[in-house]
Amino acid sequence: MKTLIFGLLVIGFTSLGFSQDKNEGISVIQLDDVEISSLNYHYLRTVQDESTPNAVKQIQLVAANYDITSNPRYDKKAIKPFEVVFRSKKGKIIAYYDNKGEILSSDENFKNVLLPLVIRKKLIVENIGWEMKSNQYLCSYYDDKVVTKMLKIGLTDGKHTKKLRIDLNQ
Repeated sequence: MKTLIFGLLVIGFTSLGFSQDKNEGISVIQLDDVEISSLNYHYLRTVQDESTPNAVKQIQLVAANYDITSNPRYDKKAIKPFEVVFRSKKGKIIAYYDNKGEILSSDENFKNVLLPLVIRKKLIVENIGWEMKSNQYLCSYYDDKVVTKMLKIGLTDGKHTKKLRIDLNQ
């Protein structure tokens, strides 16, 4: 019995010893500095801020990183802007690209998105007793500028309704 217990202890300690083996075969590779940039960084920098809903930001990121050369209708020699529509359950972005893949303009329209906390808090404080029934986020981008960026919000108190327009360009 002593031999059996001693044998099991030796096997147990031996297996623990091998599990503590150094990570041989793993080597460290030093990479040069990598700069990641998007051709459409100016678009993202212009249309996104703290008032942009997360659902909208996700589609904007897809539009900014879209490779138009992968589209079968892409023509490198085209002079007219190339139109691409990005859709989600909440809305869409219609983006116009030049032949290099840079976004020239976009029209964005989203409905019933979760608004950022800052905006929701402000709505609650300024509209006590009212409940949000619907919302619409609109953004137009042209030539490195946001032309319009606004929220249309429908509120109800059970008996009455009112509509708010919030200009987000400020």
